[in-house]
Amino acid sequence: MPVSYGSFSFKSGSPDGSLPLPEPLTIEAYDIGETQAAVKYTMGENTRAYYQMITTLEGYNSLLEAGAGMPDEYEKPEDYARDYAAVYGYTLFTDDDYVWENLDPGTDYVALGFPMNSNGSFGYGEMTIEEFTTAGDPPATTTSTSAVTAKPKIKAARPVTVESAREFLKSVR
Repeated sequence: MPVSYGSFSFKSGSPDGSLPLPEPLTIEAYDIGETQAAVKYTMGENTRAYYQMITTLEGYNSLLEAGAGMPDEYEKPEDYARDYAAVYGYTLFTDDDYVWENLDPGTDYVALGFPMNSNGSFGYGEMTIEEFTTAGDPPATTTSTSAVTAKPKIKAARPVTVESAREFLKSVR
């Protein structure tokens, strides 16, 4: 059965309960400047793919509040953040080391990672987060953005190149 994650899919048979859940991701933020930060995601054992997202700490807290407000739908508030990252974040199938640009100076950010095994959404592992703060002074005027009604200050967009698309397609064939 095809399992879809954001703009990518991979093939998975019926959920296999014997598959171990994925180990947590390792996330490291480094080379943090005023408007950019390098963030490295390393997959844990038994991880087939993962969702990743960078958001402000304010946006992250809004996601948790939204999840906590839906106890019938989400066992844990983090599960809402995971579903949000599935739609508005990125799905990757390999380790990643990327420089996020166009961040706001002096702002608290959270890098999120949600691993899954070959069962896709039937085999989620535990969420991993890495908090970091960009250098410099925060902008003089800030506007609060609710993560529930809009994307929480994700100012960095990852361009997809033809070469990166080819590499991805080779990796899943």
